[in-house]
Amino acid sequence: MKSILLLSVVLASFFSPDERREEGYYLARAEHYHDEVEHFFSQRSEAELEKLTQHRQPRISVLAAWILCQKKCLQTEDENRRLEYRAEFLGFLSGKLDIVPPNWWKDAIRKFAVSNEVHRVEFDIPIRYPDGFHVKNQTVCPVNIKPVTLETDFVQFLEDGKDVTIQHGENWEYGDCFFRDGDIARALTTTVLPDGRRIVGVASALDTFNVFCVNSHGTKLWRAELGYHLESAMGGESGMDIEYQLVHAIATPNEVALFWICRDAISLNVLDTNTGKDLFRFSTYMTVPK
Repeated sequence: MKSILLLSVVLASFFSPDERREEGYYLARAEHYHDEVEHFFSQRSEAELEKLTQHRQPRISVLAAWILCQKKCLQTEDENRRLEYRAEFLGFLSGKLDIVPPNWWKDAIRKFAVSNEVHRVEFDIPIRYPDGFHVKNQTVCPVNIKPVTLETDFVQFLEDGKDVTIQHGENWEYGDCFFRDGDIARALTTTVLPDGRRIVGVASALDTFNVFCVNSHGTKLWRAELGYHLESAMGGESGMDIEYQLVHAIATPNEVALFWICRDAISLNVLDTNTGKDLFRFSTYMTVPK
């Protein structure tokens, strides 16, 4: 992956002074993602969106490319042409972030509804999950993972046949729980960084999608909440559907990309592995091509 931190430098000459102020407002409002996107992208022409796809900030350029893709798809009834537009978007995203999304994530993008409204994925619940995933103990996870115990402050699973146990150590605070009591459906992904730190991503039916970074002693180094920006997307309800969730992590020493899908949206977040800071995010529910 290219360093998102390096790509986040904004060219002062890209916008007029008024537009630069608007751009800064957009990039700063992390807690109001739906509002900031609608405010920044609505009413832009295709020519303006084309210009924004060249922006140095991926949070702007990738979403501009997605909205432009939806606009083009709305202008044709030819399904092959629509698939070409989606393929162009996927190629743009991969090139911009220097990352190859999982096949199931790309398939979901191709199948996403063509609409000028906020729209559910309408992704059919499969009889079996895509290659690379299975369901164990009501948990969707990679095939090399077998969950054993999933508790509020304790997670145990087999990874490639080897036991991995993560129990709350230092720096855990109130609310830092893997799963809440009563959860009946969840998704789990995990990966180990070159220095031994472990990333654990857990999505549940009753909570947000949480990502933790811990060391070998169970000390929490950081926590990131990714599901919060779905809560206002579908009528104020949580976006984490209990019937269908997929999560997959791809990590480098400095960044971890989390590809995920629920019944409401297809999303991608890139986090700084040292701080948990949200470096990049994309979600299909942010389609505002009007």
